[in-house]
Amino acid sequence: MKTTLLCRFRRARRGQVAVLMAFAVLPLMLAAGFSIDFARQVTLKKRLESAVDAATLSGAKHFAKNQAFGRSVTVAHRTFAINAANFDEDTRCRIKRTAANYVDNSFQIRAECSIPTMFGISITGKDRLKVSSRALARGAHTSLDLALIMDNSGTMHGAPLATLQTAAGILVNQLVTPDGSVRISLIPYQETVNPGAYGFDVLGFETTDPDSIVDRERDGRNLFCLTERLGEEAFTDAEPGVDAYLGAPNSLTDGCDTTEFMPLTSNVEDLIDRIELMTAPTGAGTAGHMGIAWGWYTISPNWSDVWPEESAPLEYGNPDHLKVMVIMTDGTFNYWNWLIPGGSGAAVSGPDQARNLCAAMKAEGIIIFTIAFDATPEAEGLMRECATTEDAHYFEADDTDALQDAFLSIGRRFKGTALAE
Repeated sequence: MKTTLLCRFRRARRGQVAVLMAFAVLPLMLAAGFSIDFARQVTLKKRLESAVDAATLSGAKHFAKNQAFGRSVTVAHRTFAINAANFDEDTRCRIKRTAANYVDNSFQIRAECSIPTMFGISITGKDRLKVSSRALARGAHTSLDLALIMDNSGTMHGAPLATLQTAAGILVNQLVTPDGSVRISLIPYQETVNPGAYGFDVLGFETTDPDSIVDRERDGRNLFCLTERLGEEAFTDAEPGVDAYLGAPNSLTDGCDTTEFMPLTSNVEDLIDRIELMTAPTGAGTAGHMGIAWGWYTISPNWSDVWPEESAPLEYGNPDHLKVMVIMTDGTFNYWNWLIPGGSGAAVSGPDQARNLCAAMKAEGIIIFTIAFDATPEAEGLMRECATTEDAHYFEADDTDALQDAFLSIGRRFKGTALAE
């Protein structure tokens, strides 16, 4: 009897010891599991941050070049998936939010990943541990060719022109960098565009030809402006040549008050000097379609042989090179030299010529910003149509402050970019 009781006592003691040992070991096991889970969580956090950074940068770069949010999201998701494929097999990840800002050209991603806990249920009572990360980037570009088309018509006389000159100068100083990766061309327009020394090259005759008698000094400068391009190449950027020369001066363009345009350059002083030379004579009409056409020519690779070597435009189709046009007007395009025949035989007016040119440029991947400065409803409608998108690329500026803000906003979109703090 005593032996039986003793055995029971010993078994009870061993059970108590086992329970006590279990209670003693359990915290150690939980602590070890928590330590392992924490280490895995830290590792996953670092990997997720790298994946989110890479995805955000790729999305921002694509967004800056194409201004297309949907396609940029696809690029970002693809980059994220490639990086996440290297995570542990039991890791679950997803991008929870993507956003873009057309004002400052930024692109943002927020993503989340989770891993199973070591013992199924962690100290927190959950069976998976989550980590999250977010990143913000502003799209980078390798190089930028930008054509700046500026209304110098009579209604811009005085304070409006001074405001435009200030705003254009801000854009130049904001974008042009010492490395020459950003180049800007300036195209002032009134009733036409002043080609300066390039006039004879695009007309197809020499200064000694009788047809060039309007240039009395034979220097190709300031004494005549060109008219619209006629023929099948009217709304293209085809290189000047046989059946593709530009329109010769007529009696209305033999004299030319419009400031000479400037081909692409990264020389800030030259750009500012030319901006300061702009004038807006009272009574001068508005031929914005001519400014648009010449703006296209200055950034078209088809015109490389016309311009100096340092002004030769970038090729089309390179995703690292941006081609951008900024069109500014304060009124209806109310002046044109010729009514160009359309495909149906109908005449194509100045506003319709502008529509054709804008559509052709968009087809080449040129990003078009437009600014209607205290403009007529007709001009506002045309600027909406010409812009790459109305929401992100069209600006209505009702006063001088708004005009400067529009130029500043455009400039911010193309500043050099990396991950934001």
